[in-house]
Amino acid sequence: MKLSRIIALVCCMVFLFAFRVSADEILTNETVVTLVKSGLGEALIISKIKASQSKFDVSTEELLKLKAEGVSDGVLQAMIDSTSLKNSQQGAKAPDPQDEADYQNALDLIGAEKYEEAITLLTELAGKSNDFKYHYALIDAVLEKCRVMKEQNNSEWKTRMIEAQSRIKGVSRANRNNPDFWLLFVKFSGLREDERDVDSGLKKALAIKPDYIKAYILKGDVYSRLAKAAQDESIFDAVENKRMNVVNVREARGETSRAAYKHALESGNLSNEEKAAVLYNMGELELQIFGNKTKAEDFWNQSVSANPESKGAALSKERLNASNK
Repeated sequence: MKLSRIIALVCCMVFLFAFRVSADEILTNETVVTLVKSGLGEALIISKIKASQSKFDVSTEELLKLKAEGVSDGVLQAMIDSTSLKNSQQGAKAPDPQDEADYQNALDLIGAEKYEEAITLLTELAGKSNDFKYHYALIDAVLEKCRVMKEQNNSEWKTRMIEAQSRIKGVSRANRNNPDFWLLFVKFSGLREDERDVDSGLKKALAIKPDYIKAYILKGDVYSRLAKAAQDESIFDAVENKRMNVVNVREARGETSRAAYKHALESGNLSNEEKAAVLYNMGELELQIFGNKTKAEDFWNQSVSANPESKGAALSKERLNASNK
């Protein structure tokens, strides 16, 4: 009788210990790989992720490693969702109404191309908050200011780029799985005319969020500017004793821009204001890179029709009026 009681007590202690271990267990990337390689099904692993504490690394590099280890897309998505939920719960707090008002005001200033005023507001917001949307908007405003300064041949644009680079590095570690971080990186790389980094950043953004329309619009914008800055590459043909054109870089980059804009338009996910802006930019591309005035005017007319009161339409009207003089 005593023996049976001892056995029951031992079993109870083992059960309680096992329960404690299970409750304290924290799933990691390595744990998931172990579960996959043990032969457990996708549905069971996803249920385990949802029911457990976790500490996953869902950076692009780690996701690719997990994929190579045989982890399914469904399990990867569950890991990303778990991480996102955890981050939102940790950072969730009611936003300060004044800060939100200042943030919206800053976005309006960026839209009105009043970048210095926006930078002043956003610098204050970013200095007192860890909310990355303030930091993202600040970086975007600085980059837009750099773009304008570069177009005006103001040599100080390079100094402002150092500021932008520093701020991008400051948010990089915590945001490598955020597609909008990579779009800031693309915009920065485009200003530096580093096509390799532009392409790399776009690939990373679209790997995280496939068919991200904002990425395609930015791709169109950046490659359009790269096309304008490009020179034709050529080599010397010793046989013919003359220089032979190998790649028309302007047109190649222009085609990339054109395809990106077209993809965005055909997505069906653009507002009329966004359509007007994209169509205006396509008109500029046709005129400045391909020298096709007829196509340019067609796109500008479409821009006006898409949203007559928009900024894109206003710019298109200016172009059409100048073209008809």
